Amino acid sequence: MILRRIAQNLKEQNWTAISIEFVLLVLGVFLGIQVANWNEERKSQQREAEVIDRLVLDFEKIDARLSRSAMKWQRNLASANQLLADLDGWQKLGRWPRDKFAMLIDLNNVTSMNPAPPRAATYVEMLSAAQLGILRDERLRNALRDYDTFTDSFTRLNATLLERLEPFRANLLAHLRFDTGLTAEGLVAETRRGATRADYFNDVDLDTLAADPATRAALTQHASTFLDHSAVTLLHQDSARAVLDLLRADDNHDRGETL
Repeated sequence: MILRRIAQNLKEQNWTAISIEFVLLVLGVFLGIQVANWNEERKSQQREAEVIDRLVLDFEKIDARLSRSAMKWQRNLASANQLLADLDGWQKLGRWPRDKFAMLIDLNNVTSMNPAPPRAATYVEMLSAAQLGILRDERLRNALRDYDTFTDSFTRLNATLLERLEPFRANLLAHLRFDTGLTAEGLVAETRRGATRADYFNDVDLDTLAADPATRAALTQHASTFLDHSAVTLLHQDSARAVLDLLRADDNHDRGETL
């Protein structure tokens, strides 16, 4: 329509009308581009908000899991230290200072392990699809990369620490009696109820445990390894919480802009 009017005005040499029509044409094209850009920006922000919401859920679960993991390693460390104190008591008194049941709780703790936390699922998905650019905050992108790198290193370290423990764990298991009444269904039920430890052993030969020269070395190795696990898990959690803080800050900022 405008183009036809411009053509007609050119024939009539109506330069004023031509100028007005040309300005209107340019303005219309400009506004059309701006609206398209604005719509694309809104879609981009919406995609980013959806990704941030998913990442927040991922890292809240990761943070909770790391909290449980840190508590477990610290509990295992406390149990190993208590058993070392018990061994000192036995050597001084000629008897164990605590009853068998109390020691069994600590022996079950010491012989139980904890898997390394997984990577953040949403981040892995974004990485594989080359979609990290959706996140505009460079600090957040860097924090996600740092966390993922830490997780990869922690997974390898976790395997190394478990390998370091394996021969010493066998020294303790030699004196424990496995509870043959345990079932997989029972263990799953305990896990669903939030249990943080599994009592696989229901008896221990305290005499042979005390007489075994490898007992002290085994408990010492467990204690030092649990200390390493506790420290690394807390550092891992610091990395996860750094990401979570940035995610929440970006999420609140975006919601504020929307309002």
